[in-house]
Amino acid sequence: MAKKPHVRLNSAVQRNQVISMKFNYGPLGDENEANEVDEPDYRPMADVFRQSLDRLNLDISTRRSERNSALQIPVHIDFIHIEFQDQFIVSKFYSRWYSDFGLEGVNFSKFNREGLFAVIDRSKFQTFLGSIEAFIQREVDRDYNLNYDSKVKFIKNFQLLTTQEILQFEGEGRLLNFRMVDFPLEVRTKIQVYVRLTQYLSEREIRHRLIADANILEVYEVQEEVVREIAQNFDIFLSVTSALSTVVRPTAFNLPERGYGFQIADPEDDLPIIGILDTGISNLTPLSGLLINDNTFDLTGTSPFSDNCDHGTAVSALAALGRVPYSADFRGTFQPDARLLSMKILDEEQGNISIQDVLGMLNRAKQTYPEMRLFTLTTCYKHHKKTNEDYSAYAYELDKFAHENGCLIFVCTSNNDEKALNQPGYSLGYFSQEETNLCCPAETMNNVVVGGAAGNLKEGAFLGISPGKEFPTLYSRKCHIDLEEFKKIKKNNRNLFKPDIIDFAGDYEGAGPIFGMGERATMEVLSADPAFGFRKLAGTSFSTPLVANLAAQIQRAYPSLKTQSIKALILNAASLDLIRFDKPVEKLRSKTAGNGITDPLKSLQSSEHSITFIVEEVITPGELKVFPLNFPRYLLEDDLGKENGILKLTATLCFSFQPVLNNQLGYCPLQMAFSIFKNHEPADIIRSEDEKNGGLRSKLKSDLSWSQNNRYKSKPIPSSNSQKISFPINKKELIEENSTFKLAIHCFVTDQLLSGQKEAYMGNHNFSIAIRIEEDLKDSKLTRKLYSEMLAVNEIETISIADLEAEGEA
Repeated sequence: MAKKPHVRLNSAVQRNQVISMKFNYGPLGDENEANEVDEPDYRPMADVFRQSLDRLNLDISTRRSERNSALQIPVHIDFIHIEFQDQFIVSKFYSRWYSDFGLEGVNFSKFNREGLFAVIDRSKFQTFLGSIEAFIQREVDRDYNLNYDSKVKFIKNFQLLTTQEILQFEGEGRLLNFRMVDFPLEVRTKIQVYVRLTQYLSEREIRHRLIADANILEVYEVQEEVVREIAQNFDIFLSVTSALSTVVRPTAFNLPERGYGFQIADPEDDLPIIGILDTGISNLTPLSGLLINDNTFDLTGTSPFSDNCDHGTAVSALAALGRVPYSADFRGTFQPDARLLSMKILDEEQGNISIQDVLGMLNRAKQTYPEMRLFTLTTCYKHHKKTNEDYSAYAYELDKFAHENGCLIFVCTSNNDEKALNQPGYSLGYFSQEETNLCCPAETMNNVVVGGAAGNLKEGAFLGISPGKEFPTLYSRKCHIDLEEFKKIKKNNRNLFKPDIIDFAGDYEGAGPIFGMGERATMEVLSADPAFGFRKLAGTSFSTPLVANLAAQIQRAYPSLKTQSIKALILNAASLDLIRFDKPVEKLRSKTAGNGITDPLKSLQSSEHSITFIVEEVITPGELKVFPLNFPRYLLEDDLGKENGILKLTATLCFSFQPVLNNQLGYCPLQMAFSIFKNHEPADIIRSEDEKNGGLRSKLKSDLSWSQNNRYKSKPIPSSNSQKISFPINKKELIEENSTFKLAIHCFVTDQLLSGQKEAYMGNHNFSIAIRIEEDLKDSKLTRKLYSEMLAVNEIETISIADLEAEGEA
């Protein structure tokens, strides 16, 4: 099958008129309306309120007694954590709770079913407490002369943010992250407390650093009793957590293998650079010729060209060389796909990692090597994320860096060996447990999160415990988001999952009823120790650089593409076809395998029978953009052996965004969606949504709608910034639409942002769409026409480096 380059659709020429996007639905629901229950007996709710109120008063008294008046802190603030009956709609309810109850929302989690409020006006807060008391007496004592603010019926329970809840670490820590409250309205209050805090830390000679954007205070070498005193007295903290990170690697099967036995050709000057944030890269291996000669990227006080953990070297070899050496059994001379910048962040199996230091290193690397766009990060925080836990400051900073610098960081999900090795066998139901959730910062959205598939790149029979080499391994981790946890949710977002993708990482082996690490199913990876040469390992640390290597190949082949286009190409080519989950656990498939196993060939190249278009465009909130996709006549005129499913179309949208901290529902503030429609004008595509008025039906297929639906009424759902659709194309549809379909995309800014935030997102936003169209015919009927004929009927731009060089010579 002849290799062909991907092409870019010339969307500046091949497009329809841009129009305003409008949906037709009723007004947003009312919070009281959302709270009404069928049974008007509120006595159970009143009992819960009584318990909450008693606990609140006790906790307030306890917190008052904990405070040290000698510290002379200028102001104290109480924080009330409220769990709601349903979603708290920020755009509708935020100002009313602030003005009526003196409660300022400072953090919204569980997709706005929980909120943390600062008591800003104590007199108004007494109104809140008075309404709670009146509700209890009215419903329990049946005193119908009492009235209360109906907003309290929206509450499920409430409690004080206590010292115990703030302290989320064990023992003394070399580095602790103090996550501070962000006051959107009462900023001066925070500043007063923060100034006194810095004085307190300086008086005790405690080293600390502020990460302003992420509202994180990093505190070093502090005793536990001091941490407790800070949490008890300085009322500006949401949590205190450990920055302890671990190298993502299971136990090695440590048998000496063989000498390196291979060479790497001299790297060409135009090779992409991949930054390896890891334990260093040994310069005593064949990788030495690929290393950027810069020893300034180190956080450990050791050389970035030593790898005492024997981890970063293996990661680097996979990032630079990819799959090719495995097919040749690591014998011969190999052409590299990337050069390597060693960015050493650990020098031991586990240690404390400063978010500030990592971000500083990333920014300095980008400034020093502005052409560098790809990084790997295979060290994660030690503890898994709780189900539906908020986005971390670490993920926020990585998303912010990627968006502002046009970069991609390939992040592993982390491993779960301790839990996985205690399972009786391979069972996908195991992933239902919260302990299998991914680890921070693998919830990042602008980057690429990679899980592990069982294959080990060896030829021959697969010998792991998984059902197939494409299946996720037991040690890989799953998405921590589960919207089904909220019983009242009316719809889901099938695009909201992590990992984005999985790739081969090696597997466990079985010996009767026992399984564990062996040498037949693990991956053979490069060792930093020349005495070993290679080692037998398995882990998401190895699938992650494999995907980074694929990105480097795409970048080199198509240097003008944006990084979100690279991401779209990788996700678009991936497949779940060989990963079948049984019905009871089917919903876990995308949560563990993402978009599926990578397909390097389809990510990199088209063929005579398959063509991939890239659309790189911008869109402004409120717009609908429509681009025609034209199909050749031979599809209607030739005998293809069948009428239905003659083509398969797979399209993936990717975009990056400036994230919003402390607002889980609005973390991704852009609500982009796309789909393929009939050959209708933009105005008719919108009109088709208005079913009541007899508008046109623009859906190409009855089950083919917008890639994600954010047309919420009273129950908004979170947005995803990577979305994928796939469907067969029948000859009848081509005939009816005169061989032209319409690619449509729209964009809105979520209403879940606080006052003043929404305006920052009203400008242009970049997006990338990868569209693969392939003949789905018997081998004997493949025409060898699709690629050339699609080029002939569409406006395209050359993006392949080989074609660009050929044009230059011509």
